[in-house]
Amino acid sequence: MGSATAKPIQSVERALRILEQFTLSEPKINLSDLAKKTGLKRTTCYGIAETLLKNKYLNYDESTGKYSLGVSNYILGQIYAQSMEIRAIASPYINQLAEKYQTAVHLVVPDGYDAVYIDKVGETESFRILSRVGKRAELFAAAISKVVLAYQEESVLDQLLSKPMPRYTSNSITDPFTFRQMLNDVREKKIAIDNEELDVGLVCIATPIENNKGTLIAVISVSGISEKMLEQKKAIESDLLQCASNIKQTIGDVL
Repeated sequence: MGSATAKPIQSVERALRILEQFTLSEPKINLSDLAKKTGLKRTTCYGIAETLLKNKYLNYDESTGKYSLGVSNYILGQIYAQSMEIRAIASPYINQLAEKYQTAVHLVVPDGYDAVYIDKVGETESFRILSRVGKRAELFAAAISKVVLAYQEESVLDQLLSKPMPRYTSNSITDPFTFRQMLNDVREKKIAIDNEELDVGLVCIATPIENNKGTLIAVISVSGISEKMLEQKKAIESDLLQCASNIKQTIGDVL
């Protein structure tokens, strides 16, 4: 990933070139000017602009015939800004947890109903956890994903649980009713557990980080070999809840 030798995709480069033409001094641009600025043929520019419009990366004002940046750019910007700020705030806490338990600690942010890793500190003693910054967690089995799903609207859960649930191990929860009961426990206790549901021998414990409005901002988790994690389960849960509380006091209403 991120290889400098990868061949660029021309259509993506052209779409980015169009988006980059909008500035604070020139927030609205018509099609002819967009084509001139980007060096694209008018028909090509129109096709890409309409695709960006459909996906809300551009707006179009029929009264002026001009395009402007759409709300999708704002949403991505907010996710980026929030993830970077929460990462800085949470950094000392996740480092303390990794040092105390000598295992892996993760920080993720919600992106819709997905959980996206934005930080990882430490590692397990016996095997490497296949997580990395930027990766999306497995939807139903990972403890961090369970936390994110616990904050979703019922309509979203109805849609997700209408499809077959994957079985990664013999411990994976594949029954929608049982999964909903588990999510109720997560909402009540503010703790989610992956008890070898994703990888045999691996246990993960996670807790939500909320702002003062009760909005889910991030999730913090501790992962390690099952025997060690289960022996220290109560202590880990207590420390996670305390970390989440401390971070919440720091972020307040800012995020």
